[in-house]
Amino acid sequence: MELSAKLMGELTIRYDVTVPEPLDLRAGDYIEWQDVRYSLFEEPDYKQTAGAYTYNLVFYAPYHLLSHILHKDEGATIFPYIGGLREHLNALLTSIRAVDPAFELETEEENGTQLLEFSDTYCLDALTEICEAFQVEWEIRDKTILVRKRIGLDTSYRFAYGCGNGLYALEKKGITNSRVATRLYGRGGSKNLPSYYRQEENPRPETLVFEGLYLEKNVARYGVREEIVTFDDIYPRLRDARLTEVVEPADLATATSWSVRVSLPFDLNDHLGEEDAQIKFTDGELTGEGFTVTHYDPATGMLKFNVSESNGYKLPSATRRPRVGDSYVLLHIVMPQSYVDDAEAELKEATQKELDRRCEKRYAFTLDIDPRYIRRHHIRLWPGDSVVVCETPTSAGSSIRITELTYPLYDPRRLSLVLSDTILYSSYAEKIEGDIQDVTKEVDTVYREARAFSRRAWRDAEELASKLESLRAELLLVGNHAGQFVVGATFTANSDNDPDRFTATEGKLQHAVYKGATDGIWRLGSARIVLESPEAHYLYARCSKTNDNGFFYATTERIEVEDLEGWYHFPVGVISSPFEGARVFNTTHGFTQIAGGSLTTGKIQDAARRLVIDLDNGTITGPVTFKNDDHFETIADGGLLLTSLIKTIADGIETGGLAANQDNILLWGGGTYEAALKSLAKIILRHDGSGQLAGGQITWNRDGQLAVNNGAKIGKFDIIDGGLDWETGGLTEGDIVLPYGHIRINPNAMGPVLEVRGSGLSTMKVEGDLLMQYGCIQNFGIKSRSISCDYTITEDGIVVCDNTEKITVTLPIDPFPGQMIYVRRNYSGAVDVKTADGSLIRKGNSEFTSHAIGGVGWTHLYIYHQEGYQRYRWLINLITH
Repeated sequence: MELSAKLMGELTIRYDVTVPEPLDLRAGDYIEWQDVRYSLFEEPDYKQTAGAYTYNLVFYAPYHLLSHILHKDEGATIFPYIGGLREHLNALLTSIRAVDPAFELETEEENGTQLLEFSDTYCLDALTEICEAFQVEWEIRDKTILVRKRIGLDTSYRFAYGCGNGLYALEKKGITNSRVATRLYGRGGSKNLPSYYRQEENPRPETLVFEGLYLEKNVARYGVREEIVTFDDIYPRLRDARLTEVVEPADLATATSWSVRVSLPFDLNDHLGEEDAQIKFTDGELTGEGFTVTHYDPATGMLKFNVSESNGYKLPSATRRPRVGDSYVLLHIVMPQSYVDDAEAELKEATQKELDRRCEKRYAFTLDIDPRYIRRHHIRLWPGDSVVVCETPTSAGSSIRITELTYPLYDPRRLSLVLSDTILYSSYAEKIEGDIQDVTKEVDTVYREARAFSRRAWRDAEELASKLESLRAELLLVGNHAGQFVVGATFTANSDNDPDRFTATEGKLQHAVYKGATDGIWRLGSARIVLESPEAHYLYARCSKTNDNGFFYATTERIEVEDLEGWYHFPVGVISSPFEGARVFNTTHGFTQIAGGSLTTGKIQDAARRLVIDLDNGTITGPVTFKNDDHFETIADGGLLLTSLIKTIADGIETGGLAANQDNILLWGGGTYEAALKSLAKIILRHDGSGQLAGGQITWNRDGQLAVNNGAKIGKFDIIDGGLDWETGGLTEGDIVLPYGHIRINPNAMGPVLEVRGSGLSTMKVEGDLLMQYGCIQNFGIKSRSISCDYTITEDGIVVCDNTEKITVTLPIDPFPGQMIYVRRNYSGAVDVKTADGSLIRKGNSEFTSHAIGGVGWTHLYIYHQEGYQRYRWLINLITH
């Protein structure tokens, strides 16, 4: 059995067992370890071979239950929630306690307010999302959820490779996807910049940059390695701006605007841009919401903004409204130059900080630890703790956190650790997402590139169409301006096996033609749509012309893109009428162009959707069969590849491959398939179990009989006629000493099994430890130590006491069965011997907690012996002069 614990991840005990009869195991069966119950959550699978049943059992800690409980708000599983850390966690605890009231919560941190969106999120994933948003960490002990700024302790335990330094093995491995950057280009957001901003020096004039565009570090060590980092949240803006007064409308239900007092160091009217100014709240009940500014009075500081409406829901409202002290920023304005300068300095500082982190290769360490070292230093560790790792015993070392820990239950001191300073927030399904801001930036980059590509592709298509207008038959262009967008959402027809239910996840839409007030970017809420008619339905993205709000809307009526005042309607797709109890959803945005021998489109699929080729995302869904004229075929279906022969090629030369059961060849390397058939390849594995290595020097047959042929070597031994032969000479420290001779291990029954020959006496000696002469063992090398003061024995076999005053010798703290220790009194000083834990020493039928060595020259032999089941004690034997 092996326990595995991960920082902010799973805690499991794994048990691989083979039994002659199937086990009656069910979900809920459990084991207990250190007062914690670990349970099976599913009935286990097994593999039956040769009359035996093999189980790979995984027992989960109690908090694994949280990965099966949905986070809810008043019964809803798709909802936004705004609040501080404690408010988020208390809401989460309410969801958990609805299933298991035994869970508790402990948290110390308060870190502002966050608006988070939850969509069918399980509680353990929601806990990770909450901690990620507030930059804290979680740990669950039994059924108590602990949330802290940092989980674990900084310890001073040192580990290095080598005898007595704690490590059997130290593996240093670069973190996946951790690229070194020595030249880092910093880019900020695109908001509040003047139209003329750095057009000559900035290749992307729509984003904030700093003078020089990039920073460098460690170029001399790694060379120039260019990377780009984008901080969308850094742009010219007001900092720490808060409302000083809020004027509530007389009638909230019919109000179309609100007024608030702001304190601006400039006249907003002098800094308006081409788009309507917007006030966006960064904390409070309206966190993340933006509203169009309609009036600003510089004399009084009163600012008026419009009420927004989406799906019949108005903001601000009686329950979500602005309040005095709420912070905000102003968007779509041209900020004064001093704010632009401050933003550039902030961007440069953030870029330098990121460069400092990325200019060195980042590593994770895997430690295989000596259990005796753990025992000797009474070490206790857990994920989140930090230890000091030294690449050499004399180096200062680095303090690194434990991210994963495993040990066998039979010896918890036999630790294996994974260390890294890169802490990943992971969902329980092990979805490694890295830093949330990095993921957001990657997504934004994808959308930005998709938008740029879409604009260019649609423009080129229209241009080509206009040029070929007189030859219209040579070009087919299908698509329109309204459909030129990308949308990041997932659509599901026949939700819950009901053809009248259709769902869409939340997502972002970016349009290549229509910009609205948000540069063509809208955020769409998730949707659960009930189709009340058996007819086919159009699915539109209804997007505001004044802000970035949008939602999905299904109707049986066709709507043109600008039919409804204040809104765009972008055609997402068509939900078919039911056929044999199910509907089909087909997307309609994008375009298809056929010109000459080329076809440009987004997706190609067959009528039954068994095979879908998504050209936009570069994916193929469904099985694909490749055939040739010889009737050989290869089938690719997701992660499954079915084929008869795979060959590897390097620089046009065949170097190896894999084969189905043709000619008995399974795998070969270091030659062609034809060479493998003739047993000439360097490596061959066959289907019948036979094979060879090193071009045939090492071979084995189907029964597992291994042969090492003449000419091969094992260390310094030559293989001769199936035996081992070593002509001595050129000896180094630690070699077997054979004067002027050689050693031969002869497998032939006609000769000696082990023969040592040389001039003079036939002697074999292992340097320093063992001497065999004339067939006798002359001496054993046992570690000895001379002492003259109190001493606790560790690894010594012989202790010689050279004291003249009384001393105490303590037997080992953690002895092993069969351990023997000689203690000799060499001088006049008295010597008492005792056990480390107060256990008794047996002499005949008597027992003592300590025992004195009788006289000068006396030696006592102490043996650690097992008596009965798991009962150990020290036995003493007296040896006189």
